Amino acid sequence: MRKLLAALVLAFAVSAASYSFKPAVTVSVGTIATALVPATPHFVMLCNVDASKILSWSFDPAVTTSSGMPLRPGDCISFDNLIGNQILYGVTTSGTLDARVTTGTQK
Repeated sequence: MRKLLAALVLAFAVSAASYSFKPAVTVSVGTIATALVPATPHFVMLCNVDASKILSWSFDPAVTTSSGMPLRPGDCISFDNLIGNQILYGVTTSGTLDARVTTGTQK
């Protein structure tokens, strides 16, 4: 959890001057590709808050656990300066996991 908080603080400190952030939301991710954001924001921070499952992510709506990039439990990744149709998707191997997603738009 400390790793997650440190990543959030660092991301906000680096980007806060040029972005307007929305509150983080929890997205339930299952075995079928799930859109993690409803549209393309300029900034996305994705955190896997599950205790044991790997979140596989991609900009491909047909992402699978084989084709996606792995995000281990407790880890976060951020994307800056997204443009166009770059919607982020996630999937996991079994059951569901919770992902925390923070988005921001340029001011």
